[in-house]
Formats: sequence, structure tokens, C-alpha cells
Amino acid sequence: MTLISSVSSGSRWKETQQVFDAIEQSWQQGHATVLATILRVQGSAYQRPGAKMMMDQTGKMVGTLSGGCLEGDLWQWSREVMTSKMPKMVVYDLANDDPWGLGVGCKGVIEVLLVPVDANAFWQDILAAVHDHQPFALVYEKTRMNLSAVSNTHVFGHPLSAEIIEQARAALKDPKVYSLAEASGEYIIDPLGQEASLVICGAGYDARCVAELADQVGFEITVLDPKSQWNTKTIDSLTRLVKRPRELLGHMKDWQFWLIMNHHQALDEEALQLALHSHPQFVGVLGPYDRTCEMLAHIGHTFLDGPLYAPVGLDLGAETPKEVAVSIVSQLMMTRTHSNGLPLSGRKKIHGCGDPLLPPAFPGVADNKHV
Repeated sequence: MTLISSVSSGSRWKETQQVFDAIEQSWQQGHATVLATILRVQGSAYQRPGAKMMMDQTGKMVGTLSGGCLEGDLWQWSREVMTSKMPKMVVYDLANDDPWGLGVGCKGVIEVLLVPVDANAFWQDILAAVHDHQPFALVYEKTRMNLSAVSNTHVFGHPLSAEIIEQARAALKDPKVYSLAEASGEYIIDPLGQEASLVICGAGYDARCVAELADQVGFEITVLDPKSQWNTKTIDSLTRLVKRPRELLGHMKDWQFWLIMNHHQALDEEALQLALHSHPQFVGVLGPYDRTCEMLAHIGHTFLDGPLYAPVGLDLGAETPKEVAVSIVSQLMMTRTHSNGLPLSGRKKIHGCGDPLLPPAFPGVADNKHV
């Protein structure tokens, strides 16, 4: 098996759920529906591979694949797919002057797959996985336009080789869109891995600013604070835990992002201990470095015991609570996408610069070529 390319995924749980919620609504209204997905980008583009949108026969659109320059043309192709009920690949070369390069800023080449989405068993299974927040990967076989899906426990749709199934499941651990070639053809693996879950320990005004901004960029938010008068449901999708952190030892999910910002040292020490014992992906602590060192000493830990960031945030010159929220959420996004947080100025390719060729979970793939 040969790796053709791998790039960071444009799929996000919240955006994907909105797209599939809209698809379900269109089904209920009896409207033909198409799912559009970016499969490959060469050069720069508004969205990464994996980004999705839906269109139905009434012209309803949810999601976006460009800054608005392609959606009108995609709608025309989608109408053809609704009629033929056959998938179609559409390629846009935004570097050419006619018709798409003229006045378009991205200058990349974008491959978009349009797939008719009917209320059949395959798509019902996909919809159930999205609603249950169960990681899965869509697998596109480009030559015959076959579509499959792979979760950690099931395979749906067209049969796949054991090697492709293995690679799809590996991709769920480090979501990137992979293009792989084997004797039977080229396969695009489009994973929707574990959602990014953020636990904010503290419910003060600055924590609410972080929660609101993090929610907007796709994190699932849990606020942990024993003070019920502060810990209120300020965001519809927010989960509230009105408990002391020590009551939750052994009961939190693995691989979450954590922020420690109670402004109360005893509570912060409890929260820090809970975070470090919950196999975290990220633990950020608000406040001075020396205070964090003191708290770690009190709970018998060091900076080597987890992915600790103290003080949390990027150096943006933030002063106000909302500015601090931008600093913190920027670091969360940087960690989520394994990016470096440096300015884009002077870079020829906006997305995917510095991506590793393969995650460690991809053994045995040869002839690596990174595009």
C-alpha cells in the first residue's frame, strides 16, 4: 500500500452534526439531498479536505466549502446528482483565470465529491454515529465512486480490504485525510475522530468568556464548579458539573482538554489533580508559573506528570478577559490541530504546513509522498 498524501482534516464534530441534522430534516420533508465533501486540495484553499456541506432540492445549504465563490456552481452540479442519483467529482482550478481563478484569492486546486444522500440503511447508520458522537471514517474509492464507512467496531457500505479497514481505524486516533493507493484503486480516508472535549474548572466571568469562544470553534464544553450560583448554563450545549473536583476522581473521560481557572487555590489544586489523573490531552493553568509550581508540590506532582501549560495561553498581549480568552483558545486550537501558532505571512501553503507524513499508528505503509 502506498501513501499518496495526508493533510490535517477539516472535519469538526459540531459542523458535521449541523450538516447531518439538516440532511435529516430534508429527508423528513421528502427533499432530495446531496453531501459535498472536499477530498483533496493542492495549494491554498478556504477549507481543508474533509470539510462538508449539504444541499437539497429547495436550494437549502448548510456548511461551506469556500468563501462563497463555489457554492453557486456546486448547487448546479448537485441538482444533476439529485437527478442521476450517482456520485460526481468536481475539480476547481482556482489558479486559472477562466472561470474560477478570476478574482478568487485562494489559487488552489480543489476536488469536491458530490454524493446523493438517501434515507437508506447506510446513511441511517452514519446519522446514528454522528448523533452518538461515535468516531468513524468515510472511505471513498475514487475509481468506482464506491462509499464505505469504518468505525472502531463496524464496517458499512461496500466491502473493503483488511488493510484499508486497519488504516481507517488508525486514522481515527489522529484525524487527517489520507489518500492511499493499493492494487484495487485509490482510496480517500476521511475520518471524524474523537471530538475535542474541554473541561473548564471554574465558572467566573473569564471562564465564561473562554467557554463561549471555545464553543464557537467546535469544542464540547463542560464547566466544573461547585458554586451553583456561578455555574449556570450560559451555552445551550454546555454540560454543568456542580461538584468539587475530588468527587469526580476516576469518573472523567480520557484525552480531554482541561483549563484550571477557579481563582481559588484549594479548588485549583483539586482540579489539577483530577486533570492529571484523567489521562489528559492538555492541561492549562491560569496564573503565574510560581503558583502552579506551588500547587504541584502540594499535590505531589511535577511538570513531567502530564501535558501541562502554565501560564496557559499564547503571548498576544492580552489584558481584558475577552482578550485572555482569545489567547487561551488560540493555544487550544493550536494543540488540537498540531500546528505551530506562527504567523502565516510568507508561507506559500496556508493549511497543512509542517504536518508529519504519518502518525505512529500507520505501520507498514511504504513510499511516502507528502503533498
